Amino acid sequence: MSKLPAFALEHGLHRSNRRLIPSWFLAGIAVAIGALFWISTSTAALPLDAVDQGVNASEATAAELAISALLDNSRVDMVVVFRRGADGRDAYEIHARRPGGDAFVRYTRASQGAGFAYTILETSGPDLIARDDPRGLATLAEERAAAGADGVIEPENQFYPYLLERASLVFDDPNAGDLFYFEKPGQGSGGTHGSMDVTQSRAPLVLSGAGFKKAPEGSAHLADDLVRSVDISPTLAALLGVQKRSGRTLNGESSDSVFLLQQDGGVLADRITGEGQAARSVIIISDGMSATLMAGLLQEGKMPNVAALAANGVMLRYGTIVGFPSVTYPNHNTVGSGAFPTHHGLIGNHYYLRSSRELVNPIEDFIKTEHYLATDVETLFEAVHRTFGIHHITNNRSGAYTASINDPCSRGAIYATTELRFGNVTQRVAPINPDAATTPDGKISAARLADDAAIFQLKAIFNSFLHPKPKHVQINLGLTDVAGHALGPWSPELPVYYQEADERIGKIVDVIKSAGVLDETAIVFTADHGMEQLGKNYDPRSPEQSMRDAGVQFVANGGNVYLQSLHLGIAGGEELTVGEPALVGVSVEEDDADELGARPPVAGAEVNLTNGSEASQASTDASGLASLSFTPAAEEIAISATMPAFNAATATVEVRSEP
Repeated sequence: MSKLPAFALEHGLHRSNRRLIPSWFLAGIAVAIGALFWISTSTAALPLDAVDQGVNASEATAAELAISALLDNSRVDMVVVFRRGADGRDAYEIHARRPGGDAFVRYTRASQGAGFAYTILETSGPDLIARDDPRGLATLAEERAAAGADGVIEPENQFYPYLLERASLVFDDPNAGDLFYFEKPGQGSGGTHGSMDVTQSRAPLVLSGAGFKKAPEGSAHLADDLVRSVDISPTLAALLGVQKRSGRTLNGESSDSVFLLQQDGGVLADRITGEGQAARSVIIISDGMSATLMAGLLQEGKMPNVAALAANGVMLRYGTIVGFPSVTYPNHNTVGSGAFPTHHGLIGNHYYLRSSRELVNPIEDFIKTEHYLATDVETLFEAVHRTFGIHHITNNRSGAYTASINDPCSRGAIYATTELRFGNVTQRVAPINPDAATTPDGKISAARLADDAAIFQLKAIFNSFLHPKPKHVQINLGLTDVAGHALGPWSPELPVYYQEADERIGKIVDVIKSAGVLDETAIVFTADHGMEQLGKNYDPRSPEQSMRDAGVQFVANGGNVYLQSLHLGIAGGEELTVGEPALVGVSVEEDDADELGARPPVAGAEVNLTNGSEASQASTDASGLASLSFTPAAEEIAISATMPAFNAATATVEVRSEP
């Protein structure tokens, strides 16, 4: 692993398998009262990076309220939970409300080979797992047939590819929430994405050019392989002849034969002619392009440039399933690193850094966002330079040149538009953010301008005499996403914008061809997510408002829900006896640890002790400590702590009937 830079420490982007350490002030209680009796939660760790994500015993009551409130809101599709079991057996849960009743799955995962095996512990209600086929709703006609009269595909008619895997992956990053929800595609007009369903999770995939096998004659250039976006970078790394290295696989196991430091995907060996068969590679991402709409337009002959790419290789009938959540910043980096979002650290377009208690918004930052990517992953840019060196106009002219053009995945690229790195290119273009426009028409115009600028940059890079032809390029075209959001994937106007995207894809190929290197270039055409039609109104309240109405204290961002709960520690409760005077010390802390791994003390919390029919109260001091004197009158006492803006913590302590 590389040494952590300062920004990783500042932003909590480093990874750790450490346990939460006891807070310093417990030692003070031990001196004042005696041996400690500590009520805490299981410390069983996730297979990958476990800190505070998931629901522990301190958060269980608030979690139940949150889950119930979310399911009661008709906007919510599913709620996924990682539950830290009091018996040391951690488990994942999927909750959903369906016409046939509440659906529930509880399961565990364990390492198996380079991946995971899943064991179902409990199910009830409608069968969610039966609809995890990535081949579901594979055509535009099937999507439309699954939709109701309002044009919205209800969850019971949807498919959720790799459901168990993707629901568990949600919690693999230290900055993941305690639970996660995603919404149904309703509420307004236009298009949406972000969900786990196949319509939003499927992206088109075409593999073309050097090193890729052509589809058999009579196949319409289609193949039925099931592919995920994490497979793209490992496959290109193999084609480019990138050196294998020591790293870790999907389940966190060490491996000496991966192409990338965190390699969640695999090489599509059946789709390539062999390793080292391409001199260079280009990934074209048409942001938000619907695989089904694109396939339909191809059949109508309206996307000839994509068709030409497929004719020189293969198009995947079922596209590729992207990482979750199915949004832009996470999945551009999944395509470019071969790691899922909660393994490369950029877990959403916006999310919460629990250790530093701050919200971050990479997609709104737009410029200079590569630092959000964790240090223990490797982009394909970095892998290329590790193998072939870094081009420098004076110090290493034989090194490789790489470029990220208008793309959120840029770390390691010599030329990176969104990082304002314009290495050895004199014709520079300022980054253009389509989202900065305020109207749908303005956004579309800005997206067109940005895509044209991407082509301009590509030409400058391939034609520059200051460096060799690029070894690897990742280029983003944003028009299809902006138009899809504005119009919806079933809009009769949207195909015009897909045809515009096709024209730009043709221009990209022309640039490579004009440079005289088309025959030695592997080209991948894909998207970062799909797009689903909006058009139905559900609960007028947001899911977050439903949780607030239920009295849950939380921070939420991007579907992640971070419960703001108290953690209760008790000292002096291990030898209580009915009828004998006692002194109990209580520590009240925030349940989530800070950047040093310690739980911050909570001053001013109200501590209540119920002893039979009697009650005692106290408030915590600046160190989060309180003490209670009483004489036990029952064989069990209850202790609780409350504080505004936090979910309460409760505990029970057994009392002996005699010494």
